[in-house]
Amino acid sequence: TLAADTYCAYFNLNSKPLFVGQRRCKLTEFFLEDVAQDKDKLLMLSKGQVRKAKEIIVSMDNGRCTPSSRLTEKQCALAFGMARALGTPGKSVLIFVEGIMAIQTIMLFFDNLEGRSRKQYNVIPIHSDIPFEEQMKAFEKDPTKVKIVVATNAASSSITLTDCDNVICMGTEKRVEYNIRRHQVCLVSAWISKANAVQRAGRTARVRPGNVWRLYTKSVFGALESFDPPEILQTPLDHVI
Repeated sequence: TLAADTYCAYFNLNSKPLFVGQRRCKLTEFFLEDVAQDKDKLLMLSKGQVRKAKEIIVSMDNGRCTPSSRLTEKQCALAFGMARALGTPGKSVLIFVEGIMAIQTIMLFFDNLEGRSRKQYNVIPIHSDIPFEEQMKAFEKDPTKVKIVVATNAASSSITLTDCDNVICMGTEKRVEYNIRRHQVCLVSAWISKANAVQRAGRTARVRPGNVWRLYTKSVFGALESFDPPEILQTPLDHVI
């Protein structure tokens, strides 16, 4: 996933980069439109959840809507319903969110389940503020429970959950940006890049076929930047030095 052509151009290399290997297993990609229609009846969502998916589609109709707390709330509720529909005992569903607040929101949805419904799920958060030992539980297997891993970009690369057949991606992240007017560095909600979207989707279909469910429209995906902006361009130079 390295931007090989960019590096070759920077170092003025004449030879083309070598590509070694290929995807071994099939990855099926779904967008928000597919979630709302559910032609293959893979999700069997309630009418309320389908209505919520259609509301999000309307809000994203221009393809360049700005991430907001209201949008995140709707996506979290939809992701919760989808995780319950897709999850099976002994396997995991990986949900990518933008930050710790979204993680807590989804975990609260599962905590509010009653009786036996709550006991059949093992919800594990992955975030830089969470102790490493707690995050390592994401690799433990329990054939009697459905594992729900809720993660930020901390899990978007370099890890393989062998029991993960479904990735749900909200398409947003917390990004460091420099505010020129205020002369401050801010942590803001932003759309991920296409490269990041590919990384997130790559957490499944590594050892067997898998699915990625993008909770944003095709038009939003088409408007994403190819790569995240370099952090050195988002930070005051005195901080870098």
